[in-house]
Amino acid sequence: MRFPTRTRETEGAMWLVVRCTATALVLTSPGWIGADDATLTRLKVEGRPAWRALEESATSRSWTGRVTDEVQKPGEAKVPGRYHNIEVAVRRRPDRLAFEAHRKELPDKQSAAHSAIVFNPTYSFIATKPQLTTKNWSLSNLAVSEAEAVRMRDGVELEHGWLIAPHRFYAGVRMDEWFDQPFVKLLHADTVREDDRELVRATFDFTLPADPNRTALQGEAVYDPGRGWAMLRRVISRPKASDEAKIQYAASEPSPLAWERVTVTSKLPSRELIKTFTIESISQDPTPDESYTLPAYGLPEIGAPRDDQAGGQTPPTPPPSWRWGWIGLAAFSVVGLCLAATAVYRKRRTA
Repeated sequence: MRFPTRTRETEGAMWLVVRCTATALVLTSPGWIGADDATLTRLKVEGRPAWRALEESATSRSWTGRVTDEVQKPGEAKVPGRYHNIEVAVRRRPDRLAFEAHRKELPDKQSAAHSAIVFNPTYSFIATKPQLTTKNWSLSNLAVSEAEAVRMRDGVELEHGWLIAPHRFYAGVRMDEWFDQPFVKLLHADTVREDDRELVRATFDFTLPADPNRTALQGEAVYDPGRGWAMLRRVISRPKASDEAKIQYAASEPSPLAWERVTVTSKLPSRELIKTFTIESISQDPTPDESYTLPAYGLPEIGAPRDDQAGGQTPPTPPPSWRWGWIGLAAFSVVGLCLAATAVYRKRRTA
């Protein structure tokens, strides 16, 4: 049996088939299905490195601000919600996080006046102050195992992700890795114009990994290529509910990290909740390692010596338990002898 001779024409055709097949696999891989070719290229070539740089910059900055929220039921006026009038401080390092919430008023007895959720490479903990006038922090939760720390961190990302990482679509996933997740399927990507700016809009289906029911959700994100591909708006559509987040940036600062306000509007059948986080200051100065530990909140460090061990002095050794038994027996005997002597003395006097 004779095989056909390979020529330059056949080799060129083979390479063309391979390249076309590879391109098709990339464009139809999970997360990139159905996107416009030109916009898809921009997302992958321009957006991804910009998002990676944004993530790396955000993890080395700290910021403070104030949270206010309002609740409105159909036909009723807006009233302050549970998280109204709270000061928030976020300190971040690539391997550390400190999230502090300080209330100005207590809406109910279950609310803590101040709380701090802190992570470092060794342990994580939650410290609270139950009353507004309390000065000392108390330890309410300590996790020294990696599994417990991961669960605590995931809970913080779900509850306070829009304050810790407002530039992300979903708090638990880095922006530069969002479209690579197996639970995200990009449906469409196109270019839109808003306020004389050329923006990129992406729509996709996804499911939250923490959702046990695997509820199918639809999302939309709008990015600004002229501001380092910063996210301007994101919408999550749930069954009978929706969440829309808008991020406002400083007009004089082109950096995508110069955010000024984050507004999240949640629409439910029974009410509408609007949460606003107004940024007061952003710092690029690195925070010391000590600010992510228990002593930073006036609590003893794990494994630290007690007060009676300060200065290297060895505390006195307590007497063994058998010594206390002999001492008790001797005291009982003395008391018995005294009672017996008293009884004999009274008997002689009455005789």
